Amino acid sequence: MSGEEARSLLQLKSSFFSVRGQTSKPKIVTPPTGPDGPGLGLDLGSLGLGSLMSLGGDLMPGMMQLLTIGQSALNGRYDELGGITGPLGQVIGVPSLTPDANGVMQLFEHGLMLFSTQTGAHALTGQGLADYLAEGGLGELGFPAADRIG
Repeated sequence: MSGEEARSLLQLKSSFFSVRGQTSKPKIVTPPTGPDGPGLGLDLGSLGLGSLMSLGGDLMPGMMQLLTIGQSALNGRYDELGGITGPLGQVIGVPSLTPDANGVMQLFEHGLMLFSTQTGAHALTGQGLADYLAEGGLGELGFPAADRIG
């Protein structure tokens, strides 16, 4: 059936889908929520920014604590290495959990830093970073136990 045939069958005036004889604008209603509505019964309309910020902590207990500890350790080591004028250069983005959620990583202009509670915060730049990645990176080598700057 073509669009024109559908409009004729439904008695629509135009492609804007107004019904012939309609005297008032359509009523806009709130979609249903709960078990019968979309969203698997979740009331997503009540989620505010604060709720979203704490959602990660609810899904993975300890995540926010690990991020906080990791960020502090990364900032401290970054400062020890000279900050923006050091080998890492400018910070890029914000610290995030590693894919395995066992540590924290931070990207920089000239490398990256990794933190775990077992090894602490360590920087990888230049050839040190290239070698680490060539040897399998985090998946094969785990968290670095020392800086690899070069």
